[in-house]
This record gives sequence, structure tokens and C-alpha cells, in this order.
Amino acid sequence: SQEGTTADSKSLLIEVTNGGNINGLAAQYSKKLEDSGYRVASPSNYSGQQNTYTRIQVKNKGVGSDLIAFFTDAKVEVAPKEIGSDIDIRIILGTKEQ
Repeated sequence: SQEGTTADSKSLLIEVTNGGNINGLAAQYSKKLEDSGYRVASPSNYSGQQNTYTRIQVKNKGVGSDLIAFFTDAKVEVAPKEIGSDIDIRIILGTKEQ
């Protein structure tokens, strides 16, 4: 495998946060990512506005595209100010994932 490829998020710490209505969904997806070799922080609930699609928030452009395949309808957005300093990528689950 190529070193430092931008598509590979496996070296980054990911937080999955539940933006839908189903309890335990973030934990389910966290486990799915972990089983695929990703580093995952504790799941959480998202208190902001719900979206139908899943938002994969990244700090730098070019990151996170490898995560799209895990979700029904996901978009990557560069949102460094919205992501906590202790994590690299935040995934806000959309209501379509239910």
C-alpha cells in the first residue's frame, strides 16, 4: 500500500455521533469501523440539526473519502472548527442510516 495516501483514514481518530433517532446507532457504526481497522473514539449523540445524509467532517481537504462506502448517503465536509481538538474526523450519522 502507498504510504501517506490521502484516502486512508486508518491512522486518524474518528468519532461517530448519532444525528438520527435510533439509540445505539453510533455505537453500531463505531464497531463496524473498528472491525475494519479504524481507530474510533467513544460514540456520542449529536445535539445539532438533523440531516438525512451523513456528514463526514474532516479537518483537512482530501481526507475521509474512504469512509463514504460505510454509509447509505454520506458527504465529506471540511469543518475544522466544528471538530474537537482530540479527534481528527467526526461522523454525524444522518437519518437515512436507520
